[in-house]
Amino acid sequence: MSDKSAIKFARCSLCRSEYIRIEPYLLSLDYIRSMNKEDFKDLVIQVLEEHGYDVFESDKVSPEKSNSFLLESHKAEKHRWHVKSWSLFECRKENKPVDLEEVKKFYDLVLSDNAESGYVITTSNFTEDSVKFVIGKPLELIDGKAFLSLLIKASSSGEHCTECMGISPSIRASLKNLRARIEAFNRLEHEISGKWIAPLNLDLMLGDIVRKIKTSFKTASKLEKKRLETKLPIKINNIISSIARMTRGIKSFEKMVQEFTKEEK
Repeated sequence: MSDKSAIKFARCSLCRSEYIRIEPYLLSLDYIRSMNKEDFKDLVIQVLEEHGYDVFESDKVSPEKSNSFLLESHKAEKHRWHVKSWSLFECRKENKPVDLEEVKKFYDLVLSDNAESGYVITTSNFTEDSVKFVIGKPLELIDGKAFLSLLIKASSSGEHCTECMGISPSIRASLKNLRARIEAFNRLEHEISGKWIAPLNLDLMLGDIVRKIKTSFKTASKLEKKRLETKLPIKINNIISSIARMTRGIKSFEKMVQEFTKEEK
């Protein structure tokens, strides 16, 4: 494709996780159909992951079509090296409707593989017979318009992933200040030692903080969220103050060493 500006994969400025960043006014099914197979596969995986599915490319028999592929999602923990339940996804990048025969073939695979459920995702649509066939079966058909809707819901047009956007603005602001303080400390450490040692630990710490906050906001009630909005910025600012003191201490120490070195000369 000559222009890849409509759909991008960026990293959240807070948690550093990869997320979809789109320009909605450029987005269309025609654009998605023009993507090559690998880019389309990356896009589908990212959309499904944003909606809570841990998906990966399946080693099952792939569809015959060159622009199609199979994904798998394990819904339960492994039990003595065996997965207890899983789902299959057949993904099709094409223009013509998916007919009944193609849906039946996939359903046979779902049954033979003992999968809990199956999903057919296409950039086109489905024939009327296909839609009637899946009624009452553990199959879900996701046409182009439905996939586009999932994509828009899973995407962000800003610097944060959709999960971090769920954190209140005041806490996001505090976390942004914390990252800025850590990055400043990183630069100082690099200037002094020439090695990236301590910064890695601080980055891991920040990532862990953001993940815990995202989880808290997902499950918290309205009352609990208000309490978090009051208490968390204070705690985060305390961490910022601690890093600031460390920075001042290192600068002071470095200045003393430099002055001592000059006196010795």
